Amino acid sequence: MYSITYKYKGVAMMEIPEKLSLMIEEYLNKWMKLNGTPGLSLAITDRDRMIASYCIGKADISSHRPVSPHTLFQIGSVSKSFTCIALLQLAEKGVIDLNKKIVSYLPWFETKSGHEDITIHHMMTHTSGLIIGSDALPTAESEVWSLRLTDATSPKGSHFHYSNSAYKTLGILLETITGDNYENIMRDRILKPLGMDSTEPVIRNNIKERSAVGYSPLYDDRPFIAGAALSPSTWFESNTADGSISSTGADMCAYMRMLLNQGRHPEGRILAEEIFEKMVSPYVDTNDGVHGRSYGYGLNIEEIDGNPGLGHQGGMVGFYTSMLMDSVKGIGVIVMINGPGEPYDVAKAVLGIVGSNGSGTPPVPKDPALIGDPMDWVGRYVSRTETIEFLSRDGRVYLSCEGKEHQAIEIDRGAIYVNAPTKELCAFGLKKRDGRVVGVTHGHSMYQKEGEEIPSSIIIPDEWKAYSGHYRSHNPWLNNFRIVLRDSGLVMIYPMGQEEPLTWLDDGSFRIGADPMSPERISFDAIIDGRALIAHLSGGGMYGRTFTT
Repeated sequence: MYSITYKYKGVAMMEIPEKLSLMIEEYLNKWMKLNGTPGLSLAITDRDRMIASYCIGKADISSHRPVSPHTLFQIGSVSKSFTCIALLQLAEKGVIDLNKKIVSYLPWFETKSGHEDITIHHMMTHTSGLIIGSDALPTAESEVWSLRLTDATSPKGSHFHYSNSAYKTLGILLETITGDNYENIMRDRILKPLGMDSTEPVIRNNIKERSAVGYSPLYDDRPFIAGAALSPSTWFESNTADGSISSTGADMCAYMRMLLNQGRHPEGRILAEEIFEKMVSPYVDTNDGVHGRSYGYGLNIEEIDGNPGLGHQGGMVGFYTSMLMDSVKGIGVIVMINGPGEPYDVAKAVLGIVGSNGSGTPPVPKDPALIGDPMDWVGRYVSRTETIEFLSRDGRVYLSCEGKEHQAIEIDRGAIYVNAPTKELCAFGLKKRDGRVVGVTHGHSMYQKEGEEIPSSIIIPDEWKAYSGHYRSHNPWLNNFRIVLRDSGLVMIYPMGQEEPLTWLDDGSFRIGADPMSPERISFDAIIDGRALIAHLSGGGMYGRTFTT
């Protein structure tokens, strides 16, 4: 396990005023400390050239190897736009038809229902109705084959539901149509023409020495607090089209310049102008707070300070990336990190600094200890077994429990985490009625606010009691979760504290999440002595009940 000492020094090339550079460096160092981020590579480009590059922190904590301009970072789902470019190139030449059904090209593709109408376009825009993907199996072919165990639930072409499985399918389609592998397709069609010579299109063991080490929280079953110990994340090889590219700041600037120039690059075009317009058209509203206002082909359609923009986020095991561009001002920012943190916040702040030429109030990184609407939490709360109290001072929230105060951090709007004895495994969530706080939740427990009434609970079937527990697998993407039974029903809790309600369906499974059109499912079996021993996630993910709570 490793802890981090925050003594960062930026390595930068600059073609921006020193004032802006100092503002950016100050923001980056504060942000990394607040988020417990080991290393960061950030680069800025305009339509003509890279204008700034920052390499801060450690690529490898144990060896003290610093992040350098040559360090590779896994960019995750930012790779999806690369996949779409290759598909659009084939469509431009008439090799494929984006509005043709996927089964016309991959006749073995199948889901339990709804797959017959899924087109390439639907998969590129996340409107196919497919699951997000389980990553339960290590290859694209095995995961896509397992989709026959799932349903494609929503109307095709109109409802956004993010799907890595769809993009894995698109990678198989590319290989089937071209007769070549994904690595060569990316290198020949995109990386070589753009001069992205340092970029690796697939994750192989032979690039480990050039790559940053990804880091995850040492304690994998609870929310992370900056300053807590980290450990190296699981490394694995991958060539899937939903996210297997590793790159550098300079190379990603070359990619963003092509996007900022509508498909052009110094030696010609990656995409014809009319085809590029198809890539950046807003096909569907996302409504998820993550993927911009709408989605094109592998790109979020953003609004940056009132201007149209493009971008995408990427997450791998131990790596996070944000690419963000202001299409009017012609500025792009790429942020790549090898541990905890949300790089989108950094990209947006840096884009604002450069775009405004440093005018106005300098941006301040969000401090997780400063709680949005802290007074919502203040009060005494009573459960069946104990009474707790939340206090607030200077925008911060404290849990008073057993005679001690413990400071909270915000993990989401309406959710805080307190690292206190018996409370360290789960986050607290607000329970509201008619806009007024009536209680808080924590794990299995419901606490009623003094002077308030919590609405009557639903009738809980006896068999649901068997499903409550802590489940694990060896899947590095999601290696554990908890199922808790509250008065309102079953809830799935992810390690970082996010929660999703479970809704019972007629086939005996449960829908995960509040979206009635979501295809995500969980089911339970192997009921012994009143406890389910196994949980199944959509697409083949199998998890076993553990001895831990």
